[in-house]
Amino acid sequence: SPHGSQACVYAGAQGDLGGFGLSVGWRGRVDAALRDELAAAWGMPLHPGPLDHGALVPLLLLSAARPIVAAALPEWTGPGRGAPELDAALAAAEGFAAALRACSEGRVVVLIASAHGSAALSRRAPLLERPGASEHERRLLEALADPGALAAFGATGFAAAGTCGAGPLRALAAWAPEGVGEVLAHDAPVGVGYLVAAVRSP
Repeated sequence: SPHGSQACVYAGAQGDLGGFGLSVGWRGRVDAALRDELAAAWGMPLHPGPLDHGALVPLLLLSAARPIVAAALPEWTGPGRGAPELDAALAAAEGFAAALRACSEGRVVVLIASAHGSAALSRRAPLLERPGASEHERRLLEALADPGALAAFGATGFAAAGTCGAGPLRALAAWAPEGVGEVLAHDAPVGVGYLVAAVRSP
């Protein structure tokens, strides 16, 4: 998730959307062994939870039945946040990807990177319309076909487009740099580039 209060691994697998006025909740099973190994390898604490909405929503959509481990990167968008927070999120993402690779040996692991593209694609967008945001969105969609290219996105581009999912996208690129990706769906109904993509590691 890109919406953590800090970089962390969640101890549990439950949460709800009550903060958004929705009576929707989810509870899953945790892979405790992988959770503890990942937290140790990443050097990040276990967070008591509940899951933040960035982790919760994709799990609600997928109805994941297998044991999961949820992790978060620190949120960098919003009042009082900027370049230093973005740099910290991207650095944490690189560390997360390296830790996950180390913990994945001998396991079948699926990474769900909760992220969206630009949040500045129209006047209706949360960040209003920004010059260059549409071009960034186009480049992002192209890069998802080749995660190695996604790794080349710099902090400047993410910041200009207001991509709060910069951390998870960087983690995805670092975790499967030689993977092959495909964008399955993309739309921007409120000026935010919502997308679904699948990346298969060789």
